[in-house]
Amino acid sequence: MGLVEKPPVAAAASTTEPEIDIPGDDASGHESIIPTTDEGNWDDLPNDLVRKVAEILLRSDVTDFVRLRTVKPWREAVTAPKLMGMNPRFFPRHWKMLVQAQGEQTRFVNVLTGAFIGVKIPRLYGQVLACAEGCLLFASPSGRGMQKLRLCNPVTRAVAGLPNLHTTLISQGLKAVGMIYDVDGDGEAATPTVVLLVAAWSADVVLYAKPGDSMWQWQFFFAQDEGDGTELTMLDSDGSLSLGGSFYVPTRSGDVLRLELHPQPHFVYAATQQQATGHLHLNLRSYLVPSTYAGMLLVVRRFESHAGNLAVCNAVFQVNLTEGTLTQLQDHKDIRNRSIFLRWMTPGTP
Repeated sequence: MGLVEKPPVAAAASTTEPEIDIPGDDASGHESIIPTTDEGNWDDLPNDLVRKVAEILLRSDVTDFVRLRTVKPWREAVTAPKLMGMNPRFFPRHWKMLVQAQGEQTRFVNVLTGAFIGVKIPRLYGQVLACAEGCLLFASPSGRGMQKLRLCNPVTRAVAGLPNLHTTLISQGLKAVGMIYDVDGDGEAATPTVVLLVAAWSADVVLYAKPGDSMWQWQFFFAQDEGDGTELTMLDSDGSLSLGGSFYVPTRSGDVLRLELHPQPHFVYAATQQQATGHLHLNLRSYLVPSTYAGMLLVVRRFESHAGNLAVCNAVFQVNLTEGTLTQLQDHKDIRNRSIFLRWMTPGTP
């Protein structure tokens, strides 16, 4: 399967956030609907206002939304998130499972803020294979060399079944898991498609299915010539990132691809290097990581041999998906206050 041509640099689009209208006193003299008593009776907040607050919290972090529902007088005003099923609006997308503990209690880290929470994981679903947008992919033996797969939102406790998959593909070839879904203008999202990136012999295989499907669909991708007879597009699957309904995969040469499923699965360039790396691709490894300000960073690790010793050099790029460009962050001042979380370098991380 081929790649589309590398896109020209495009003009930046407007990213103005929609305003949120919350009832209350303002310069026009509108009367506040918030009860003002000497005792500050928060139990009597109107349901409409509680729902407004819950919506704001949900846009920020579903864990704050869940905390709001722990206040008993407010609980009836807001729908239980578990009843929303696999609605992407309720994904804990900034949270990653850090360590798989022996018991049910497991530690999660917010990759943007560094905060930690403890979450009970339903071990009856089997082994955790991966984490994508905060959701966990579980596998448990189902007989005849097959594994039963489930997708679980660890914060809302919503669970959905996926088609079974052969044990060999999971144990030897599974490289990355992602989610693809569309978001409309009101922020509503459709049921996600789960994507598995599997290494099989000399090819990469994309398997994809929606929760409730009876079987996986698939597409093979082979390393190919990009036109000048010298460069091969080699996917660095371990460094993939699922972000905001899209699944991104870096290449060994340091470009960023996005997987599109229609009309048939194919990769398109999402961001490209402005100049050639000048190094053998076999000596490069690329990882995509989330970032508080940039949305996404690309870390390119270069392995070099000096006097018989192996040296590792890291280059960090800010990924601009609007313009399709990569800008190298030149010094520690550009990178400070940013945590870089590489799951394959963090023991115990799925």
